[in-house]
Amino acid sequence: MKTAIFLLAAAALLPATPAAAQVSSISYETTPCFGFCPVYRVTVNADGSGLFEGRQHSRVQGQRRFRITRAQYRAFVARLAPARPARGDITYDHATRCQGTGVPPTDGASINIVWTEGRRRQSLHYYTGCSVARVERALSEARRLLPIERWINPPRRDGGRG
Repeated sequence: MKTAIFLLAAAALLPATPAAAQVSSISYETTPCFGFCPVYRVTVNADGSGLFEGRQHSRVQGQRRFRITRAQYRAFVARLAPARPARGDITYDHATRCQGTGVPPTDGASINIVWTEGRRRQSLHYYTGCSVARVERALSEARRLLPIERWINPPRRDGGRG
């Protein structure tokens, strides 16, 4: 939590990057896996409005609205920047860019990101078994910058906090 606060404070001191200024919304969606992976979609807009949609195996099912600051939005955009395609759409899965990363498991979830700039859209489809370090790090760190963790993870069965 302290790290997230520090990152948000640092991002507030930085000028808006052209990429952050242009991205009008980002959608971050997880897909089902063979098991109990949380399935949800979160959409964040440049004006700070956000919508979480819990679909399956998440603590919250259905929609929850939230708000973030401009600094939080810029930090989210910046954190996802390493995963964003230079242009167009990109897919990391078994048939494409997973090759050369070992034999990925076949029962994992995927993460789909859509960046919207006006009418232009770019997307990333990332199968979590691909192990592309820069993409994986950007995706996992970005999600934690949003106030949605309490809606994602179901309570632990061992009595611990989820």
